[in-house]
Amino acid sequence: MPTQRGTLTVTTNREYSLSVVRDYAGHGVGKLFHSDPVIPHYAAGYAPGVMKIGHIFTIEPMINEGVFEVKTWPNKWTVVHFDIAKRVGDSGRTEVGTV
Repeated sequence: MPTQRGTLTVTTNREYSLSVVRDYAGHGVGKLFHSDPVIPHYAAGYAPGVMKIGHIFTIEPMINEGVFEVKTWPNKWTVVHFDIAKRVGDSGRTEVGTV
């Protein structure tokens, strides 16, 4: 499933010299919180699977000033921009697939 959302996210942010982190992706929400389908937020992203009516999923891109690389702290939870002086934004929403 190529991600049209990823292409749109990257194209829109590139206009403002922003980048989309590639280490994380949107995901399905079901009996397990992090489940299929995986939804990449970047243009070259590709994930197997099909979105169907009724699927619940998250869209939560992490947007960086400058480059898309991030570093994870030793606590394995905190993520920061590769260039700590740059700003990072993260937004998330949950959606349901409809017609």
